[in-house]
Amino acid sequence: MDIGGTAIKGAPVDLEAGTLASGRYETATPHPARPGDVADAVRGVVEHFGWQGPVGVTFPGVVANGIVQSAANMHPDWVGRDAASLLAKRLDQPVVVMNDADAAGIAEMAHGAGRRRAYAAPRPWTGPTIVLTQVASATGPLRGGPVGSSAFSRVESRPGLDDTAVEYTATHPVASR
Repeated sequence: MDIGGTAIKGAPVDLEAGTLASGRYETATPHPARPGDVADAVRGVVEHFGWQGPVGVTFPGVVANGIVQSAANMHPDWVGRDAASLLAKRLDQPVVVMNDADAAGIAEMAHGAGRRRAYAAPRPWTGPTIVLTQVASATGPLRGGPVGSSAFSRVESRPGLDDTAVEYTATHPVASR
């Protein structure tokens, strides 16, 4: 699930392959984007797929341990809100919430260019890696979006709710255009 300033999008994901398991579905983000109204819209997307099971949610702001720290494109009531608990209660399913750019970095480390493979070096890279992410923005002075960074120390697969466990530290934002 991706909560955005204009749309809420979702699709079941094949966690082993890192690909969508079906087509994507989206609905407009309610305006104003108050937590309860957005939670209802997220529930509608989840119900569209008849999904039962863990739900991963990305949010367009700084999120620490499921708690929203900033919400530039969302209603200010999000700040300080435990989004993970709110959504888990609304969906009656386990929910993990994280910053959208952090999630993109984790996906890149687990399934993309950051996956352990040989680059120019004679051996696969296994050390710490910095991933820069840019979140697209169609409006405002930061067209193209701000740049954030995450430092990844390892990526490993584990069975269960957390299919891919990642140790990382994120900073928000690194730079803006």
